[in-house]
Formats: sequence, C-alpha cells, structure tokens
Amino acid sequence: MPQYLIRDDGAVYPYSALLAASARFKIVDELPAAHVHGIDQARGRADDRAMATRLMREQQDVRQSRKREESVRLRRQLAATPAVDTTAAAEAQRQADAFTEKT
Repeated sequence: MPQYLIRDDGAVYPYSALLAASARFKIVDELPAAHVHGIDQARGRADDRAMATRLMREQQDVRQSRKREESVRLRRQLAATPAVDTTAAAEAQRQADAFTEKT
C-alpha cells in the first residue's frame, strides 16, 4: 500500500484514499530525498528555536531572581533605617514655609 501523497505544489501528506482520488496528488511509496532533507532542516531549525527559547527563559529567570534579591535587600535596608522624628520634620516644614513666605 502506498505511504505518501505529494500535491502538485510539493506538499507531502500521509496516504488517504480520499485524497488519492484527486488529480492534484501523486502517489509514492518513499519520500523524495529533497523532502527528507527538508524535514531534517526543519527539525534542526526547530531544535535551534527550542534551544534559544530555553536560553531566553533561563536569562529571564536570572533577571527575575536578581530583581527579587535587590527588592529584598532594599526592603531590609528600609526596615533597618530609623524612623523619622516627626517633630524635626514638622520644624523643617515650618522653616521651609516661613522661608517661602519671605521670598
């Protein structure tokens, strides 16, 4: 039994009696060498894309972990900073207001 059908534009399909009835398809038992080479190239490109995607995700993970570490460091630094003296802040604001009124 035939294995493949090749459409007149070169597209290859698995054998189907329904498609084989069409004049657009040629019935073959083996894939043409050019098509097999094309499949190998497509698989190679797919492997390259998968590798690039994996590397991109790894880089994103590294960037995310660095951002997370920086955020934790900043939160700890902020928590360690002593609270602002409200009376000193109020006095500074009063002086600033008084200065702006003079000018």
